[in-house]
Amino acid sequence: MDFKRLDIQSTLLYVATAYVLYLGFNDQLRLYIHPRYIGFTVALSLAALVVLLSNAARSHAHAHSGFDKATIFLVIILGSAVIFPSQSLTSATVSQRSVGSGSAVTTPTDAPLQSLFAGSSKGLKINDWSRLLSSTQDPAYYVNKPASISGFVYDANIDSDTVWLARFVLTCCAVDAQPVGVPVRIENWQNNYSEDQWLEVEGQFEHIQTTDGLQMVLVPESVQQIEEPSDPYAN
Repeated sequence: MDFKRLDIQSTLLYVATAYVLYLGFNDQLRLYIHPRYIGFTVALSLAALVVLLSNAARSHAHAHSGFDKATIFLVIILGSAVIFPSQSLTSATVSQRSVGSGSAVTTPTDAPLQSLFAGSSKGLKINDWSRLLSSTQDPAYYVNKPASISGFVYDANIDSDTVWLARFVLTCCAVDAQPVGVPVRIENWQNNYSEDQWLEVEGQFEHIQTTDGLQMVLVPESVQQIEEPSDPYAN
């Protein structure tokens, strides 16, 4: 048995486990996985750490040399994870995944569409509005239903006065994240805002002619620049 190789791989597993725990205790795991899996992931990492420490206590490995491909692969992954800071998904990822005039992306905790207006419409989240826009573009449906949403700016190349506010919905982890968004009317938005900047917008939906045709667009009564929230996903 190549004990040196075993030692190296065990060390990498230590690093991986420690990094996951670091993210968990610093509330950064939510940037990579759905919140429902955070407790399980942290518990599993703690269990793995206990096993690794137990094995290390019984180990009397002798020095040998050698790396295999799996070890090199682990080094690359762990090195990248440590070197590059934790960050949420951005507009660059939106451009790689479809986003249209509303999105029907749902999660198990989403309320049925017919119940969304049971309370104040200002309490609806960006993914709720996105689902509604995907369901109907009837202007009468949105009368007297003010919206208050936040998200990052995404240039969907509609026109110079229309931009998207977007977020991602996680089903399991960042790999399967899907963008949801709402078109917002901001005249010459590029003069004041840039992609990935976070905004909070309050206003009403109106039927507006865009380069994509007539569509429901949020016309703001107020626009505020905000910091990226600690939980940037629409879950």
